[in-house]
Amino acid sequence: MASTRFQRSENEVTPPIPDDNALQELLALRMMGACWHPFTDVKGARKMTLGEMLNAKDVQPPLTGTICSVRVMPSFHAWADLGVVTARRGDQVAFHRVGIVVGGEPAANARADLVELELPALDLPPLLPAPNDEGSMLDGCRYCATFMSAGANITVRFSPVSARYRAWARSFHELAHALARVARNPVLDEYLDVWATYLPSDPGRG
Repeated sequence: MASTRFQRSENEVTPPIPDDNALQELLALRMMGACWHPFTDVKGARKMTLGEMLNAKDVQPPLTGTICSVRVMPSFHAWADLGVVTARRGDQVAFHRVGIVVGGEPAANARADLVELELPALDLPPLLPAPNDEGSMLDGCRYCATFMSAGANITVRFSPVSARYRAWARSFHELAHALARVARNPVLDEYLDVWATYLPSDPGRG
């Protein structure tokens, strides 16, 4: 049985929602849209260099990145913001920074820098965003996914009512689980169990 810890209370019109800047601060980004030298210290005092992360040489090409942020909006439980930044030096992936912020439950928040991460295959069309598939789910879970790079910024709002978006919802949950395995945060594990109750079944999967 899923935890009741994250449930909306009787006095709340909406579930607890993360602060709009919380994910940005957790990931230590200057701004969510900055994909050229996007990393800074948590306090924003200076840039984090790849050399500090991986003992790289200063002569390497500048650090660039792509960003994916996802707001997870279950109807009756706390919302969460999940983010992953893929940092590159030239054509080489340097590391992935993954973080999650859960509304009303700072103990569930987590962040990790991973050298290797199997990112979800989201099947985005090459030129245009997938059409919004928000649907009408009064007792389900909605998502708002934003993909950012130096050349594009695409937001897709959806409820997982089609095969594509059911796969997306599962992929985001699996990404959060990859973070949880590293973070070893039992409160985050509880939240992921709650989120899992909203994941749609897909008889045609596979």
